[in-house]
Amino acid sequence: MKDPQIQKIRRFCAKEQYRNEKIAALTSKHQLTGNQEMYALMLEKMMEKNLIRRFDANLLALEIVAPITVMIEIADREPDRTDEMWTQIGVHLSHFVEIYKG
Repeated sequence: MKDPQIQKIRRFCAKEQYRNEKIAALTSKHQLTGNQEMYALMLEKMMEKNLIRRFDANLLALEIVAPITVMIEIADREPDRTDEMWTQIGVHLSHFVEIYKG
């Protein structure tokens, strides 16, 4: 969240996604669908090992990724809230684990 180069890329993509279909697709993949796919695979493996309860891995991945994406966007727009967003991400992940642990 604090890497200036990554922040510039996210800001650029946020602006250009409405003008360029290719950038829109890449932005969606980078900010949501790519992360959702990665987390779904990880969560499926965790379910196989009974580390978390069995649910739809894609839905659980969305439950993790979407709020974190929003919090990162807030930190990009309001850099003075970055520490707050890191805290919120930690709270969000702790809550997720508490709800779904096996």
